[in-house]
Amino acid sequence: ASDVRSLLTRLIDFLKNRFAYILLSDFGIAATGPVLSVRLFFKTATPDLDGQTVYVPSSSASSTRLFKILCRYFWNSSPKCEPVEADPSLLFSQDKPFLLVGDQCLANLDQSTHRSIDLSEAWHKATTKSFVFAVVATRNDSFRRDPKAAIEFHKYLEDSFAWWQQHQDTVIHAATQRSGCQHDLIKEYYSL
Repeated sequence: ASDVRSLLTRLIDFLKNRFAYILLSDFGIAATGPVLSVRLFFKTATPDLDGQTVYVPSSSASSTRLFKILCRYFWNSSPKCEPVEADPSLLFSQDKPFLLVGDQCLANLDQSTHRSIDLSEAWHKATTKSFVFAVVATRNDSFRRDPKAAIEFHKYLEDSFAWWQQHQDTVIHAATQRSGCQHDLIKEYYSL
C-alpha cells in the first residue's frame, strides 16, 4: 500500500506541478494490450495472491507498481512484494508467484511448469486504457538552463526512431542474438 500511495503521491505532485515539466517528445513506452515482457508467473490454476509473498524484480519499479495497482484495485488482493534479483531458474523451482520483466520474461514464455498473466494486457482489460511505462520529460528550470541539450536529446530520439523504422530487421536480428530468444518472438515483441 505504501508503494501505491507513493506512486499516487508522485502522480498528484506531477499533476499539481505539471507546468514545471516539459514533455520533450511524444516518445514513450506504453501499451494498449499485451507486451509479452512483463508477466506474473504462478503454479496454481489462478494466482492466490492475498497475503502471499510475491517476488518482484528490484530493477523494475514501474512493473512492480503496475502489479500492486492491479492487485489492490482490480484483483482484491494484498500480496507482500519482495524485491529480488534471482536467476529465473531458481524462481521457477519454487512455489511462490513472481514477476519477470524484459529478456528474462521473453526467454521463459514457453516454459511448461507455470501459468502467467501479461500485466499490461490485464491493465487494459481492467481499464480499457493504455499503461504508460515511461515518458520523456524535463523540468522547466533545466530546460531554461540548457535548452540546447534538451533540443539535441529530442533530435537524437527522433533520429534513433527514424533509423529504427528503416532498419527493423537489423535491430530484430541483434535483439535475437543478444536475448537468445527466437526471431519470431522478438519480431512479435517489437510489433507490440
